[in-house]
Amino acid sequence: RYMNSIMNNVSELKEDTKNAKNAILNKDLSSLSDIYKKMIHLEKEVKKLNDELFIDETTKVFNKKWIYKIFLNDNALFQQNGICILIDVIDHNYIQNEYGDLLANNLLIFATKFIKQKLKDEDFDYDMVRYNENKFLIFIQNLTEEKKDVINFILNLEQLLSNTTLKSNSGLFIKAKYEFKICSFKINQDSKEI
Repeated sequence: RYMNSIMNNVSELKEDTKNAKNAILNKDLSSLSDIYKKMIHLEKEVKKLNDELFIDETTKVFNKKWIYKIFLNDNALFQQNGICILIDVIDHNYIQNEYGDLLANNLLIFATKFIKQKLKDEDFDYDMVRYNENKFLIFIQNLTEEKKDVINFILNLEQLLSNTTLKSNSGLFIKAKYEFKICSFKINQDSKEI
């Protein structure tokens, strides 16, 4: 999907560049205006593609590429201070093997939406990343004095999530296990250290 869109955009850009040259040589303002509108549209398409490149399709949170291309600097060092939470959806693989991808994906979607809503309710400055199939990272930055009790909040969040039972459309009840691990990071700290 991305490759087709990129190829179409490149083709369109090539054609518009050729048309722009001709319009400039012929001083055709109407054509230049049309080309300008196409370029604005193309710019939006490229931005959309770039944004999608860093989003996990299933959970709609950032993917691992985002960490290395956006969050960390070129030397894989943190660019600010904060807290990192690793969330392991322990039962994901079992649910996937026993009940299929749809139910396993719905579990992940529920968990990410639930966590994001709780973080939003508490007004945390955070980014959530799907690191691999059943593991997520949450980076919380800009902790103020009143937010310093983030560890208790995260432990409570883990309990809330673990105590939640989900019911599928087919009537199947699922109570997944989660494991949260918390560590802090400092500006210019090597990301491999956490």
